[in-house]
Amino acid sequence: MSGDESRRVRARAHQSFPCVRARTLLAVAPGATAGLPSSVMGSVGRRALLDKPAVAPVARTLLLLVLVPLVAGCGGGLERVKMSGKVTYMDQPVVDGMIRFVPKAGTEMPLTIEPIRAGQYDTSTSGGVPVGTYRIEIRSYHPDDPIPTGPGAPPRRQLLPKKYNVFSELEITLEPGQKQMTKDFILPQ
Repeated sequence: MSGDESRRVRARAHQSFPCVRARTLLAVAPGATAGLPSSVMGSVGRRALLDKPAVAPVARTLLLLVLVPLVAGCGGGLERVKMSGKVTYMDQPVVDGMIRFVPKAGTEMPLTIEPIRAGQYDTSTSGGVPVGTYRIEIRSYHPDDPIPTGPGAPPRRQLLPKKYNVFSELEITLEPGQKQMTKDFILPQ
């Protein structure tokens, strides 16, 4: 690749992906061809790697492994809200449980699940809950029940009524621009 052609590729890459250093879009990083036989390199230098059948899949894979994380980390991603709070049932803290943020229709975001320990939950370990509208499911388990170890293992005993989990009508909407939110779930009988 000539110097002018290389500069044009970098300029186009920088316009398309401003947060990615255009140099990463070259077929192979400089220095990566050291030690390869001249028959592989040919007269066109690094570009020849993409044309060789045995090397091309490896070179393309390496290129993708470098590019995908860089492009994915360029501000694209989900806006999230870090949530935390208390969870009680009949004025007692939920000792061992789980809170699930299930996306409602129109919210195309992933499900967020966090543990409840000693009556507290915190979504900061998973990065928060993506902006959108969610149905909240809360589960409380008997602390003496073992955690299931795989298929066929008995489930843990559910201590909350189904109206707080399977048939939950609890709902929350997280708006763009929110960074943190404290939301307590005080569940009556």
